[in-house]
Amino acid sequence: MADDPRLARLTRELFFVAATLGSGDGLPAWVVDRVTSLFDEMGVVEGQVIFAAGDPADYIYFMANGRVSLTKEGAAPWQYEGRWALGMFEVILDRPRARTATALSSFRMMRLRADAWLDILEDSFLLGRASLERSARTVAVLAEELSQRGLVPATMVASFMPLPRGKLNLIERLAVLYELVHLRGSGVQTLAELAAVVEEFTFDPGDTIMEAGVPKDKTFVVLSGEVDASRADPAITRTFGPGTVLLGAAAFGDGPLPWEAHARTATRALAIRHDDWLNLLEEHFDMLRSALGAMAMQRDRMVEQMAAQSGGLVLR
Repeated sequence: MADDPRLARLTRELFFVAATLGSGDGLPAWVVDRVTSLFDEMGVVEGQVIFAAGDPADYIYFMANGRVSLTKEGAAPWQYEGRWALGMFEVILDRPRARTATALSSFRMMRLRADAWLDILEDSFLLGRASLERSARTVAVLAEELSQRGLVPATMVASFMPLPRGKLNLIERLAVLYELVHLRGSGVQTLAELAAVVEEFTFDPGDTIMEAGVPKDKTFVVLSGEVDASRADPAITRTFGPGTVLLGAAAFGDGPLPWEAHARTATRALAIRHDDWLNLLEEHFDMLRSALGAMAMQRDRMVEQMAAQSGGLVLR
């Protein structure tokens, strides 16, 4: 492969789009060019430790085949097979490695420095948005699978201060947004801009908040009360209470959703318009990184749930 530059370049591009987005459609050519030009190719052999728990998250590793085991003391093992990006979530969260990655077969992979990946994400909103939507889809699918297994999916819940009876003012809306895990890494100025455009809604018991199949233009944060959300295929019902984003990760996806939602009790909620959210994500990388980090934490918690139930988990 190294003797044919065109083949080497094509291989690097395939590693990138397959392991991160599934498709390179819609990405500017310069993004793919820049990422693949920074790749380091490496070979691993069966039994080799790619990174160890506690190591700094200084690289992201892209695999197109092979098998890797991720282990942590006191926890069930995870096994990755096929096309994956390893270690990306710890880069986003700026945390040391939580698990040790060991090759279970011999194969070739690519690696990219963490700082280079973050620079590219900040420079390309299309890549950042695609990464967030893919992460949201992954977490939403995991939540569905956990529900079908009879488990309650791990949920990111914010602890709000006692809320006043009347509508929240700007400072109170800012305080609420500051507590959301999806926004916690955002700067105060960024959150102030969001607080200025969110809307507050109240719903009586039984009121429809969301209809299945209708294009989504708002994401709701539950302030008080409870909301029942359900979908027909697969048949799942979940309840969202104070401090949660209605539908969880599914709310961050694009297009119509197969969920409907109704207020179980008298409910107050803040609504973030989809267009306002996208505009702020594009302008403020800290908000995008915060949302990606929240998805990373929730995904890891859900994978832990699934692995603990079965004594281990194989991800393909």
